[in-house]
Amino acid sequence: MKTNYISTYYAPQPFQINPWKHHFLFILNRVSEVDHLEELNISLLKIGNSLTDIYLGSLPIPRITGEIKSGLSRNNHFSFDEYTEWINEAANHYRTISLSDGSFWILRINDDKNKYIHVHPGKYSPLTIRVKSRTLKTAILFAASSQLRRDDSIDISQLNTIRSKYLNLPPVKSLSSSKGLGRIISLFKNTNK
Repeated sequence: MKTNYISTYYAPQPFQINPWKHHFLFILNRVSEVDHLEELNISLLKIGNSLTDIYLGSLPIPRITGEIKSGLSRNNHFSFDEYTEWINEAANHYRTISLSDGSFWILRINDDKNKYIHVHPGKYSPLTIRVKSRTLKTAILFAASSQLRRDDSIDISQLNTIRSKYLNLPPVKSLSSSKGLGRIISLFKNTNK
């Protein structure tokens, strides 16, 4: 059964969250429904090319934005004018807000006035991991490939084929399940069980 992504994983207005960069359950669900790696690879362009923080918790995006909206409304910071003034008053032009699960999120001003509240997990927040975008893209494609092949063993040759064919990245020589790419692949494997 296909997931209703609009209601489950996309942020309502006026929020902007990139679920491909910041929400592991979104990524995991998308991977589980992939029919072809080519279609997935196009979606991975949304991840960009920098470090990213991925939320590993169980709150769906509408719940995250709902908690943020409640906090902003309670403190009279939810309207566009109130929000932008509040953010601009901060020295670094962002604010941090904590959610019910202990994670904290960064709030910035987005250029799109219909989605003016840009939200992403805080750097080293509880329930998040920090990862390079190319590592995340490789792990996503490998997890999808493993699912399509119905084989969750970690095959370096298959991994390097994916890195070369889809991401134009050099091969890896080995993996450690405790760091980097090996850690992220293990996260996908262990969560899918």
